[in-house]
Amino acid sequence: MSAVAPEGASIEIVTPADGATVSGARDGLVPVQVELAAMGVKVGTYSECAEATGHFQLAVEAINVPDCGHTSSRRQFHELRNGAKQLTLMLEPPGRYSLTATFVAGNGARYDELVAEAQITLVGALIDAGEARCF
Repeated sequence: MSAVAPEGASIEIVTPADGATVSGARDGLVPVQVELAAMGVKVGTYSECAEATGHFQLAVEAINVPDCGHTSSRRQFHELRNGAKQLTLMLEPPGRYSLTATFVAGNGARYDELVAEAQITLVGALIDAGEARCF
């Protein structure tokens, strides 16, 4: 099921910027502050079914991440049901991660046109010639 977004509507991943390098590991994890924005649509709660209203979903996928004995999943899914526009991810370095934000109406219908993507690199180890490796 999908919904049609108003003309000119868009969403974006404000932070981290596409291509950003994020560091600052605490207890083996890097906190990644994610800020999302919506233009031309209203951000509401999961149960809000008003026209041109919805909430964010964020998929996180590890790409080019070596197997360093990571304990977290290489894929995460976050649904910001309370109308939030920010969240903090705790990700394991080193490597690259893909963030994909989508916008979903209260009835579960996805606004197919409203997708934003960013790729980030986490440091906390050596990165050599585009390949991450454990330290």
